[in-house]
Amino acid sequence: MSRALWVTSEAPDFNVGGGSIRQAHLLAGLGRRFDQVDLVLAGHLSDPAVAGGLAGITEVATEARRVPAPVAWRRGSDLWRAFVRRRPAEVHDRGRERAVLGRHLGKMSAAGSAPPYDVVHVEHLGLAGIVPAGLGRRCSLDVQNVPSRMAFQAAALAPGRRQRALLRAESAAARRFQARALRGLDLLSVVSAADAADLFGGRTPAGAGREAAARPAVAIVPNGVDLHRFRAAPLPSEPRLVFTGTLDFLPNVDGIIWFTDQVLPLVRQAIPDVTLDIAGRRPTAEVRALARRPGVRLRVDVADMGAVLAEARVAVVPLRIGTGSRLKALEAMAAGRPVAGTPIGLEGIDLEPGTHALVAEDPAGLAAAIVRLCGPDETASVIGRAGRSLVEAHYGWPAIGDRFAAAMSQLS
Repeated sequence: MSRALWVTSEAPDFNVGGGSIRQAHLLAGLGRRFDQVDLVLAGHLSDPAVAGGLAGITEVATEARRVPAPVAWRRGSDLWRAFVRRRPAEVHDRGRERAVLGRHLGKMSAAGSAPPYDVVHVEHLGLAGIVPAGLGRRCSLDVQNVPSRMAFQAAALAPGRRQRALLRAESAAARRFQARALRGLDLLSVVSAADAADLFGGRTPAGAGREAAARPAVAIVPNGVDLHRFRAAPLPSEPRLVFTGTLDFLPNVDGIIWFTDQVLPLVRQAIPDVTLDIAGRRPTAEVRALARRPGVRLRVDVADMGAVLAEARVAVVPLRIGTGSRLKALEAMAAGRPVAGTPIGLEGIDLEPGTHALVAEDPAGLAAAIVRLCGPDETASVIGRAGRSLVEAHYGWPAIGDRFAAAMSQLS
């Protein structure tokens, strides 16, 4: 009988943010391949669809999530930590969960009341290294974001010399932790090949020599989309834009503020009645403030994101910080919405710019792309159909979940 243990600080859930959705679908794939899948979670599992596929669920109590702090304050905190404490944000942000999960797993291992799991899987880089010896025969880690590159990207955007230096220190601290985190792993799953190269110090995972021999196996497990939940619908003629995502996640906060400040005014010059919906959960104070601007609406804790996308003419993905790939882009494509975004916003998806989405890096270029998609010709419909075809061919969650489970089963 094959047995797997899933350890996480973020509740798997088919209905909420990107990391939760990814876990829910990968767990579903694992359940199709393994006889028994157990979950140890720091927090509470609320999705009955996830719970129904698990043999055992252990919820480890932890402190309630704090109210999101302003982004400027959080950046200052992260920079101070990087310079003084030499502790990367990925570890610090999951510090309480890391501690309680580590203690619980230690007790499980010490009890020794059952044979070890075939595979113990840990979700998120910030929890790497908490699995005690003896709990599982093999150990797996899924990395959704690469913190060293995100800090490096943020340094390039920072306005001051001191801030840039501290962000580079944060990036260096994250690189050191990443190198330690890979030791002792049997399998590393990542969203893209670029993420794998970043985690291995800019080198491909298949490098030669003794160092490569000690590395874990690598599985490229992209993000996907639920093609049944998100269905293509006719495009409205109204020039309504939509941005979706978790609204206390720094890349999303930075991206939508930049878009609203720098891009939307240029679009409004050409299309005075253009509107923007910002839809997601846990908005920070800065994001809430955007809703006071003309034509901008904030939609919090939306029950059906597919319905929100169906009302939009264009989905925007204006991120300047990020790794992996964006579920928001895949969901918009699945809904048949033409997507306009930055190169970082659309990286990790095997798309052809100009065919599956319009891509631009600067405000003027992104505004021009949006104006084009709001125009009377067939551009928006053609790109929307091409995006839907792309995700149907390559990004359906069941096939991705099965790919992940197959990599895991090779360890058992």
